[in-house]
Amino acid sequence: MNLSRKWLNEFVEINAGDREFAEAMTLSGSKVELTHDMGEEISNVVVGRILSMERLMALLNGNAAKRFGFGTPLAEGQPADLTVFDLDRPFVVNPEDFQSMGRATPFAGMELYGVCLLTMADGRIVWREDGV
Repeated sequence: MNLSRKWLNEFVEINAGDREFAEAMTLSGSKVELTHDMGEEISNVVVGRILSMERLMALLNGNAAKRFGFGTPLAEGQPADLTVFDLDRPFVVNPEDFQSMGRATPFAGMELYGVCLLTMADGRIVWREDGV
């Protein structure tokens, strides 16, 4: 007979993990032939939500500048703090290419989208991708 923990929990509160529960059932005389962890074969899943470009820019730009007290509002005639991305361009994450000392990432080797082309601080270009 197959039964699910979810169904059984509707009748009895079970305060044990799946493996511990299976061992206890076997010890009680109810033979457990197989347990299956749903989704154990799935990896590299990131759960997220889609933000509008306006909301993303507010979170990455205006809100950060207000919270940490740096940068200036983007306005004509004022020095700019900005970053230019090609959102459609793919790249493979290689921690050796990181500009920072931190190299740990769960995304190493994955193909992602959004390549930084140019960064400006106080109106001056401080980083530019080759060929831009």
